[in-house]
Amino acid sequence: MFTELDKVMTVFQNFLIQKQYSPNTIKTYCNYFKDYLSYFKGSEYQNITKDLINRYILTLVKEKKISVSQQNQRINAIKFYYEKVLKRKKEYIISSTLPFITNKTITVIAKEVRLKQSPFFCILKEIASSFHFSPVRRSRSIGGL
Repeated sequence: MFTELDKVMTVFQNFLIQKQYSPNTIKTYCNYFKDYLSYFKGSEYQNITKDLINRYILTLVKEKKISVSQQNQRINAIKFYYEKVLKRKKEYIISSTLPFITNKTITVIAKEVRLKQSPFFCILKEIASSFHFSPVRRSRSIGGL
């Protein structure tokens, strides 16, 4: 007997294979998506709202201390389900997981755009050391929520 979770996971994995994702990506996305489904066990997965997804990601960041990279992988796994499997339109979710500009935040931004050694990066570090309460928002697209 297959549970609802098993059915959703099988469809999810088959779509990843069909889209020719790498075996490592399939394994990672399946593990993260299964965590997501387990977190919302008993809910209708198609009807989970953007707000609930944001809370889920924020909970992972606060309680499990997941990295920015893992956060992005988890969001992308969830996005894949809603946008590719359920064929919903893209929407944006906002995750305020880096709530303040800090030197660490600037370093993450610099790594993403490869500016770490530039004069611009040095200026950003100086600015960050004087501001401690400026919100930083990261957005990701997710379908149909």
